[in-house]
Amino acid sequence: MRTPSKRLGHRKSRTGCIRCKERHVKCDELQPCSNCVRFDIVCSLTLPPDEAQALSKTNRRKATKRAEISSPASSSAAPLRQSLAPESISPRESVTSSDTISIKALTAPSDPAPLTPATWNHDQPYLSFPLTWMQSLRLVHHYTVAVCEMMSQDQCTIEVWKVTVPQSAFSHEFLMHGLLAVSALHYAQCHPDQREEYLIISSHYQGLALQFFTTRLGSISDDNFEPFFFLATFIFLWNLCSFSDPHESAKLVSTAEIAQSFKLLHGIKSICEAKPSGWSEDGPLSPLFQQWEPVPVDRSGPFQAQLDRLYDLARDLIPSFDAINTQSSCLLAIETLRTTHAACMSDKSTQMSQRIWFWPITLTQFFIELIRTKHPVALIILAHYAALARTFEQKKLINVGWSPKVMDAVKASLEEKWLEWIAWPCKSLREEIDVDKMDPA
Repeated sequence: MRTPSKRLGHRKSRTGCIRCKERHVKCDELQPCSNCVRFDIVCSLTLPPDEAQALSKTNRRKATKRAEISSPASSSAAPLRQSLAPESISPRESVTSSDTISIKALTAPSDPAPLTPATWNHDQPYLSFPLTWMQSLRLVHHYTVAVCEMMSQDQCTIEVWKVTVPQSAFSHEFLMHGLLAVSALHYAQCHPDQREEYLIISSHYQGLALQFFTTRLGSISDDNFEPFFFLATFIFLWNLCSFSDPHESAKLVSTAEIAQSFKLLHGIKSICEAKPSGWSEDGPLSPLFQQWEPVPVDRSGPFQAQLDRLYDLARDLIPSFDAINTQSSCLLAIETLRTTHAACMSDKSTQMSQRIWFWPITLTQFFIELIRTKHPVALIILAHYAALARTFEQKKLINVGWSPKVMDAVKASLEEKWLEWIAWPCKSLREEIDVDKMDPA
């Protein structure tokens, strides 16, 4: 007679984390638990008892609020539904909002319906995802065939973004979120009929990537340097795309947004300075970190003559006893603009367009703050940089349209008495005349 097999025991998790209990899933009781690590959320097992209890109460309040909103009988749901209506939210706001935007599944995967702002859910973004995995595959495909080709004119650099970055993204989920975000943002610009849907998807992935990035900036190591560098670059690309969106040509960019884009470049620079000491110059990232030899500055020509005028203007600023002040920051910005101009004009390779970003990387934080606060001399210098940058904008590159937006922001921020100082760069940009082919002012 066959002996009855003993039933396998099942150990219940009685000391699991709060989120696992509320979701009715098994918790492995690690600190943090695997489920919380997977969704990149705070685990109650890593918190003191009082904070963990507060987290539980917060989750219960959110669950109650969602139940009230979903109830047809709830009169308080009407204002919320109205605020989430498509006509009440602009696409640009959906991309630039600091809130993480999440997406609910509306239909079966075989027949996905387009996303609208009415489908957003701000409560638990880590539990939300795009409608179908087919959309993610579409975005990966769009990234490799369209976005990568807009990153550079240099084939070696394109190869890094087309091959090395996706390989890294498959091992680092936060980098994949960044890749999908920039791809969705560009896809929205290329497909106006699906623009609103993919702006929401892009914003969703931006929120997931930033949630991870901002909490782990202090933990960059030899093992994660590459994905952090790539994600920082993607964050800057989101900013570039928002500037150059052809569907929002009438939207005025603020000086604060320009200053923020320069700060993002400084963030990339900081990550680059933390690259591993044993990093190989023959490795997959070598095309992005080539060392360029400094070139002598030729002070002849119309653009250099304009910088001489700006130098005299900056010298008239009242100095202070601080080493870094308004006058010294403006003078330094002019001199580094000279160097950037010389470097760009002397380079005839396919990487020439990359050198235009030398200038914002060399700016002092003091000068970037002058741009944000609309200091007239700082904005006049910025206008001349925009005229130089226009030369390196091409239709197939991702920064196309950046310079006109910057110039419009400068014109809108300057008082009338300063406008004569930007007439020269405005003409260069408006008539698409190379700064070295302009007549002297």
